[in-house]
Amino acid sequence: MATVLSGYISGRQSGERRAGPVHDALCIAYLIDPAVVRLEHYHVAVDTTGYQNFGRTIVDVRRRSDTEANTWFAVSADPARFFDLLRSTVAQPTHAP
Repeated sequence: MATVLSGYISGRQSGERRAGPVHDALCIAYLIDPAVVRLEHYHVAVDTTGYQNFGRTIVDVRRRSDTEANTWFAVSADPARFFDLLRSTVAQPTHAP
């Protein structure tokens, strides 16, 4: 598993930063331990009429519209808590059927 994760991260390096996207793993971590992510309630919509923004997700983080909040939106994550959970999960032995 470490080899797979290392290859995944190496293939997505940005300049000197050695990191890879972990949004899928973060979503699962939230399901296991909701304290990993801080959520805020915002209005979220997908633009289906505009030209330049067509298909984009629009989040009213400044709460400028009068539209009621409709989505819990992740605004931050606890990296230490997330990586502790990831390490403990990956370190568990697997049992083949």
